[in-house]
Amino acid sequence: MTAELSYGTAVRGHRRSKVSLRVPVDSLPHPLHVVPYRTPMDTPFDTIIHVRALAFAITAPYLGMESLPNRHEDRHPAEPASRDRQRLAPIGRAALPPTHRGTSTVESPDRPHEVRSRKADKVASAAGSDAGTTAVVTGAFGYSGHHIAQLLLRRGVHVRTLTNHPVRQMDGTRIEVHSLDFLDERRLRAALRGASVMYNTYWIRFAEGPAGHERAVANSKVLIDAALAEGVGHFVHVSIANADQAPSLSYYRGKAAVEEHLRGSGLAFSIVRPTLLYGHGDILLNNIAWFLRHLPVFGIPGDGDYAIQPVFVEDYADLIVEIGQRASSGTEIDAVGPDTYTFSELVALLRGAVSSRCVVMNVPPRLARGAANLVGRALRDTVLSGEEIDGLMAGLLVSRGAPTCSTQFEAWLAAAKGGLGHKYASELARRVRL
Repeated sequence: MTAELSYGTAVRGHRRSKVSLRVPVDSLPHPLHVVPYRTPMDTPFDTIIHVRALAFAITAPYLGMESLPNRHEDRHPAEPASRDRQRLAPIGRAALPPTHRGTSTVESPDRPHEVRSRKADKVASAAGSDAGTTAVVTGAFGYSGHHIAQLLLRRGVHVRTLTNHPVRQMDGTRIEVHSLDFLDERRLRAALRGASVMYNTYWIRFAEGPAGHERAVANSKVLIDAALAEGVGHFVHVSIANADQAPSLSYYRGKAAVEEHLRGSGLAFSIVRPTLLYGHGDILLNNIAWFLRHLPVFGIPGDGDYAIQPVFVEDYADLIVEIGQRASSGTEIDAVGPDTYTFSELVALLRGAVSSRCVVMNVPPRLARGAANLVGRALRDTVLSGEEIDGLMAGLLVSRGAPTCSTQFEAWLAAAKGGLGHKYASELARRVRL
């Protein structure tokens, strides 16, 4: 079953063209009835969208265009010194040498699970020393928290989680579930009592209102202070690469403020700073693949020549658990993979992997922000925030240090491409569900 979308574009009020596009309904996140909607963007073109039956508006690639193509036609500067920085050997597939800017000479595994098969012995050998301890993971049913929690469980660690939706815990889980209520200090402290280590993945991705990330900073301080009061042995905090390099962006400014509070808290702590996580269940790369599979045109903000250094989520989990289970603390380290691409190169890799015929084109950043906002309204989701686009284009998703994780992106992509982009992954729907 398909949903038909009709697009009409107009210049100075005069209709120039009308294009219809069919999209498979089973690829949509949910049925959606959309009424005609006029874009709020200040662009030379006013785009009016008419949607019939079960459909949603996907307009990002089309804004500013008078006609659509036929879909059936065929860097690492020197790293500054940081407090008690420790070097770790890269985590992951050690047999795969680092590659840069899309070059690779290593054959990919035939099946996705083989990317992790060589780690089984390492997990088994670590289980004995960790068994019987208690660890707290915020958001253990979320994306990155899930991978951390599952690795700890395989090691025999008793896992507790602090979650915003405690009544929705998964059936049969071995995880002890507590409510993440920053206003109830007594319950918060009780959930942390007796924990030898805490893995803090809590954050707010989107600033919901003017005080969104300021609220996340305040909540994080409450969590840190509660951990100190309960004598948590090691507080492992997930931050973001280059947290101190973008004070104009509230996401990064907030992350830097939490790091500073943690350093002065008196807790034994470590800080892990990932770039862009990818792997089974990720949102950003899956949704790029979804757009590439289903649309005739895909828009890249600006020239697309900004760097991005993705990291495999399971390597990231290995790294953060390894750090958390150490007797010593004080590590501050980026979690980054061996491959660095430009954003255009990354999109091209995804396009090839899913055998897409869509046209990839560069669009002005202002248009990209407005289009992302419009598509988000239609999908009832936030596809990409303005700050995320700014951070991406500023080259903040790349480390200034050496790679710490070794799974190659192209090796993973070759194994996982069959499952990428068939369903749109909604960030807000996942937040509600988890």
